[in-house]
Amino acid sequence: MATTTSHLRTENNDDDDNDEENGEREDNSALMAGFEIVALGDDIQQQPDIILNSNAASEDFSSHSYDSNDQKQTNHYKNHVIRPFIDPGLIQKKPKHLNESWLSDFVSPRSAPQGAYSPISQAVKKLLPERTACRLGCRGANCKYERSDYWRPEQMAIQGIFSNWITDNILACSRPTIRHNELKKLFYDAGIRGIFNLESPDEHTLCGHGNHSSGFSYDPSEFMDVGIFVYNYAMEDYGTVKVETVLDIMKVMSFAMKQGKIAVHCHAGLGRTGFVICSYLVHEYRMTAHEAIHYIRAKRPGSVQMTKQIEAVEDYERFLIPKRRVFTDCADMNNELSLDEHLRNQQAFIHGRDSYIYKNIPRVVFVCAARLIELCTGYMIDTILITVNRRVNAKPVFIRENLQSFNEEEKATWVDFAPSFFYEHERLSHNDFSPYEQIINCMIMSIQPDFLTPDQQMKILAWKQKINKINNGIDEVFDETDPCVISGLLWAWLKLLKYSVILNQDFKLFTKTDVEKPTVILSKLNKFQSGTIELLAKMFAYIRQFTIHHEDRLLCYCIIHLLTHRPLSDTSELKKLTVDNDKLRLYLISEEANYQDKRQRRAIEHIVSNASLNHELLEHFETFFIGVANQFEQN
Repeated sequence: MATTTSHLRTENNDDDDNDEENGEREDNSALMAGFEIVALGDDIQQQPDIILNSNAASEDFSSHSYDSNDQKQTNHYKNHVIRPFIDPGLIQKKPKHLNESWLSDFVSPRSAPQGAYSPISQAVKKLLPERTACRLGCRGANCKYERSDYWRPEQMAIQGIFSNWITDNILACSRPTIRHNELKKLFYDAGIRGIFNLESPDEHTLCGHGNHSSGFSYDPSEFMDVGIFVYNYAMEDYGTVKVETVLDIMKVMSFAMKQGKIAVHCHAGLGRTGFVICSYLVHEYRMTAHEAIHYIRAKRPGSVQMTKQIEAVEDYERFLIPKRRVFTDCADMNNELSLDEHLRNQQAFIHGRDSYIYKNIPRVVFVCAARLIELCTGYMIDTILITVNRRVNAKPVFIRENLQSFNEEEKATWVDFAPSFFYEHERLSHNDFSPYEQIINCMIMSIQPDFLTPDQQMKILAWKQKINKINNGIDEVFDETDPCVISGLLWAWLKLLKYSVILNQDFKLFTKTDVEKPTVILSKLNKFQSGTIELLAKMFAYIRQFTIHHEDRLLCYCIIHLLTHRPLSDTSELKKLTVDNDKLRLYLISEEANYQDKRQRRAIEHIVSNASLNHELLEHFETFFIGVANQFEQN
């Protein structure tokens, strides 16, 4: 079987592996002095009043607050509880590890890391042809990186090869060779299921026993035959690659580590290998570039040899920083982002089927909507909820009702469409219910943070900070049990968009005739617009079946307001729906609810806006949105 290959353009001719064990400039003992780095999964600490606490009380939000201890399943309107078909293929429990043991105790020096070689030595290495450098530096058949008798036992995490575990799941090693007869078994027994080969074909042909006919020092197909995939990302000796290419490698590494541990190698497993692993530490664990380099050198002295490789890790860190912003009001860079910019940014941290599913769907909207429906129904959602629905004759396929009648191939297809975090999410307990009427009230009232308690406002701020801090941290919202907080997050994100989901120039599409045919309008919008609208409409379709006193219509008005960033007209219908909550009505019609131009927005309460949606347009939007939701109504 052929190897999985990606031939990459490299930027430089700097690398790796040939010289004496390393003219390292750093004293290893200095690696234990400095300051602590931030560990994966740290809570929003240091401020007790911002600690996420699912049991926090909602003191003065009496009619709209939530306390999970006060309500049980019996509070639900039983005819409305949705009981999905339980397919074990959709639920695979995996333990959550909030902290990594290899990371928690490390302290990083404050000094900036330097190249392992002097500037003159680095310049010479770049200028010498590869075969010449190999002949002079590697010593041919006696190349130490091809031998097992050169290294001390502690330098061979895998017996017979110069190797070190950098994390619990990532091994850095010199290149495997054809003489390592037992290496396939040793790798497999160690849990390694993927090899990332950073060498170029026909590289270092004079070293050790030379190269296999594959162009590398071993036959990749032999590893493939025993269930270890090989991913080829060719880089020139002493080289790096562009940040966009690094991002692609990071996604494949994340995918490979779902199958098992991985080994990364170039020739010596120091320069290019160190560069790639450091980039992963920056990507996945949010280390700074300098912390990552100091860390890998503590684990494998001599790693990241060239100044250019250090700079490449720094470049990748700078490349990622703006892509991590989900809530722009809590980010270091406070620039507003449009919907399509958010969608492009989220692609940096997802891969595989998730990359396809979330191409036109904001993850933050998905997770908040999904969690609200979980709390309403008391059941974990599955592929039916908000994922991509395949349609038959323009009607949605509802997996919960039909999965039992699917053949094995169809079931497998739908399992592939399930976002990956569903596989790790456990079914809710019966005590984790929320009274559905309270959830709907929370969704309506959380449209304005001032309507919530100070504790709820602080929890929303804490969640924003945590989501910005952790890759895919939005998925942790599935642990939140206060619907006011979840709704507040959802609405806050929509408000913070640079432009509304439905733009002013789109209003002309919503004619009296076309709103009766919502799919026509959706087809004329951008895919990211229609994807977001359908996502909210699916949520609405689930939630509205639990309403009793026309709260669904008020919720629909609130969603329209958020999709357009425009205040509502003070219609008789709005007055009727808010007869018991004039404060909400005054907010919805005020200039404070005008998010069209946030820089000039005037936060003046109860000043009626002249930018509000007129009565006719509001009716058209309502007809359209309900029509979209009807597509997903269960029979």
